[in-house]
Amino acid sequence: MTADEFLPQLVLMIFAAAFVTIIVVAYTKLWNLLEINTSETATRNILIRICLPAVVWVLAAIISFTSLYVYNNSWIYASIGVFLIAFPVLDRRINSIEYFARCAVLFLIWGAYHLSNLFSVQNVLTMFGLFVLLVAIRTWMSDIKYRLSFCLGAGLYVSLGFWLTFPNVKLNSSFIWSNIIVYMLMTLLTCVYWIIEYRHRLSMSDDRQTDLTPTDLYASYERDISSLFNMSKQGHKPMTLAIVDIDKFTSINERFGHLGANVILSEFETLLQTVLQQYATVYHLFRSGGEEFNIIFMNASTVDTAPILLDCWDTIRTHTFDYNYKTLSMTVSIGATQVQTVDETIDDAYGRANKSLTRSKLGRDAITVEGVAQHAKEATNWFPTYRYFVQPIVDASKPDHPLLLNEMLLREFDRNQWLLPDNFEIPVTTQISLVKQVLNHNDCTGVNINLTSQQFSDSQIAQDLARFKRHEPRISEFVIEVMDAPSLNIIKKISALYHESGIKVYLDDVGSDNSYELILNMFPFIDGIKFAIQNLRKTNDPDQLLERIGFWHDIAEKNNLEFVLEGVETEDESKYSVDKYGIYRQQGYYFAKPVLPEQEHIN
Repeated sequence: MTADEFLPQLVLMIFAAAFVTIIVVAYTKLWNLLEINTSETATRNILIRICLPAVVWVLAAIISFTSLYVYNNSWIYASIGVFLIAFPVLDRRINSIEYFARCAVLFLIWGAYHLSNLFSVQNVLTMFGLFVLLVAIRTWMSDIKYRLSFCLGAGLYVSLGFWLTFPNVKLNSSFIWSNIIVYMLMTLLTCVYWIIEYRHRLSMSDDRQTDLTPTDLYASYERDISSLFNMSKQGHKPMTLAIVDIDKFTSINERFGHLGANVILSEFETLLQTVLQQYATVYHLFRSGGEEFNIIFMNASTVDTAPILLDCWDTIRTHTFDYNYKTLSMTVSIGATQVQTVDETIDDAYGRANKSLTRSKLGRDAITVEGVAQHAKEATNWFPTYRYFVQPIVDASKPDHPLLLNEMLLREFDRNQWLLPDNFEIPVTTQISLVKQVLNHNDCTGVNINLTSQQFSDSQIAQDLARFKRHEPRISEFVIEVMDAPSLNIIKKISALYHESGIKVYLDDVGSDNSYELILNMFPFIDGIKFAIQNLRKTNDPDQLLERIGFWHDIAEKNNLEFVLEGVETEDESKYSVDKYGIYRQQGYYFAKPVLPEQEHIN
């Protein structure tokens, strides 16, 4: 390459690096906003998470294909295209499906460029190495983008592997080495930006933590909590005070330093806020200093707040915190009390809550209410111990029976065993807390819960569940299953509330508990029906059962309703229903029995 040729090439390299940097900056800012924004609905959150990388991929595809038809400087287009495909792989806080999609697109573009030598030994070995690199990044180096040497190393492997195996180009070609240089230049600028931006966010977090001194924090807290106490006493309304203290926080300070500990505290507070926002109960969260947080629940007793505190406890202990490429799991101890008539000042209630906290701290990772220890596995004296067992609704048309939804079946712990409860009408806060426990311990994002006719008729329950759905991004599909059909007017009114938040309404046990004549006029206002074979086995022979299944499946088809066949116990039943009627949504013992969410396994 002559001197006259070098200068234009250098300008092109600088232009390519600047162009990519602008895209990376915009993408990173939007992704960071998405991470901290909890106000979006689950559907919009998912759409944005899909569309953001998709827009970059489309742009990369256009640029990449342009390189195939442009003779002059086609290498610039190819380098930009490959880099834009590759960098979203390093997005933080993405699930396995999102990561797999990013890797799949990278391999797809790689294969398109190497089509003529796709199965050559060099290319196969290089792609295998890329696969190992991507697995390593997912497994051990989720924050590689903030580690310059590792980031450059990964970029170097991609650029060398891609261009040195490029078909029909000699290794001494300036084409190859120009591409490698410009790719590494884009990688360097991008990594430097990521690191600068990350450190800026850390410093901002630390500044927010140090804006108030401990004295300022406590004075503000004391003033506000006293005001809330007086409002509760004057209005004769219940008020609950809970103290949440991080266990072994001294060791966290020693391990991560002051800056790291503050960042973790900030993430901890955000996580608490996220949990509390999912409930309709009015709350006030204070950081009273150090690692101690206080929650004031207005118009709520300790029984009302029990599920919420249990949710806070479980969410914290199942969450993974990270800072500076290190991960951390932690637990909390909680002490709670309800304001009593004899309390003259907030200090009286705070003293009781603090004594309860002290008892929790003896064994740590515990909840104590009014002096009675309430570790989650022993919470029998505080409120009845409920759990949702899960039973999958699967796609039976596919060999591996992929999971569509988990129906959540209420169980109560009594006499050392899990039993059907005598009363299914538990408070909505308890229901939400139990759903959160399932989400914390199970990867399924489809939720199906049962409501009695009385629960379904309550518009406040509908509003509370809709609020929860809006604030829980992990839920991809939410189904309310009505056990006993209410009146037509109730179905019209309440279904509309659920539909506004993207929640589906199913009628359960059609053909047995809910007859055709009873629910005929409800079809326009619901989304699906469930037919339970097990309810009719004793009174119907196999031919009659098949006839009834066909009847209700036809009803669903005519009214554009989703149809779930429940109670499937054998492979023959499942296969016949798929082959004969095309019923792929199925549920029953053949696939899995109801179990605790952490024990779920599908046949």
